[in-house]
Amino acid sequence: RIFGCYRLEGTYWGSFQWRDDAAAINTTPGGVGTLSTLLSGGFGNAAVAGLDANSFVSIQSGTQMNNGEINLLYWVDMPPGPFDVSLLVGGRYLDVRDQFNLTAINAVQENRLQVNTQNRMSFVQIGLSGDWLVSSRFWYNFTLKGGIGNNDTNLVSDYTVTAGGVPGAANNFQRTQNRTAWLGDLSLVANFQMTPWLVARLGYQALFLNGLATAADNIETNNALLT
Repeated sequence: RIFGCYRLEGTYWGSFQWRDDAAAINTTPGGVGTLSTLLSGGFGNAAVAGLDANSFVSIQSGTQMNNGEINLLYWVDMPPGPFDVSLLVGGRYLDVRDQFNLTAINAVQENRLQVNTQNRMSFVQIGLSGDWLVSSRFWYNFTLKGGIGNNDTNLVSDYTVTAGGVPGAANNFQRTQNRTAWLGDLSLVANFQMTPWLVARLGYQALFLNGLATAADNIETNNALLT
């Protein structure tokens, strides 16, 4: 606390990681695959030699996120009662990294694609925080934040073809771009004062982002990059 009605608050979420994968195998009695992939430009299109008629297809997707923020809160003078309200203004840094991997094997060649995106986002945010005192040691906290910022994005795409067991040269595509990003942050937390210096917290927090570059949305398909 500073200056009576003001409070300075810093938060670091830690590093969050998520990963998932899937694979499919399909062959006809003659040994020719029947699986298509998004590399050929979309399902239902005419088959593309070397990209379609796959016997094995696998994908992996992963995301990593780091978040840190610092806020200045102003306690609003409210009528006597169990409710407290604070206004806040602050800054936030978000680093979101996304990766998509695709492997497709057919009678002609083996296709491997990896797409990586990195979003380095700096936000200015404002918000509202409310507390409802249930008892002397138990209360609920509700916080709503919104912000606008700059997203410094980076995209790296690597595509490799292996034919006859010999890997070809990797086809590399890179791009950087600055774009506007928006965020919304909503949380509801129950607090229990265990000791004068220790509070137990249990709740839910949701983060909404717009203007994010994801790997799955930046996949090059049947064009000069892949042919």
